[in-house]
Amino acid sequence: VVDDEKRFLGFIYRNRLFELLLLATQAHKPGAVIAITLPKQDYALTKIISIVEGEGAKVLSCFSEYDPESDSAVLLLKLNTEDATRILQSLERFGYEVRYYDADALRSFDLKKRIEALLLYLNV
Repeated sequence: VVDDEKRFLGFIYRNRLFELLLLATQAHKPGAVIAITLPKQDYALTKIISIVEGEGAKVLSCFSEYDPESDSAVLLLKLNTEDATRILQSLERFGYEVRYYDADALRSFDLKKRIEALLLYLNV
């Protein structure tokens, strides 16, 4: 870790970094992952979370990215439920475009192999 003047301040252990990454993404917990594409002007996180919670689920983590080319936002939600059928229907009813959905991202997304690959890359 370095400061703004590039002076060495210390280091972070790789294992701790991955622990924090898992905590931030909640990737270690079972649940659905939904990616929503929406126009930038329609981005209202409170409205989207209300839709999810209105269907009896909770948002475990949320990440967003803005795409300047299409002037739209992509919102990635990790939920505490594997069956998000009603949530998907509600989101589409409110005009949100579901770009991606995975009922159990932990099972289908081989996280262990990807982390091992990343560790191998970082050691190079």
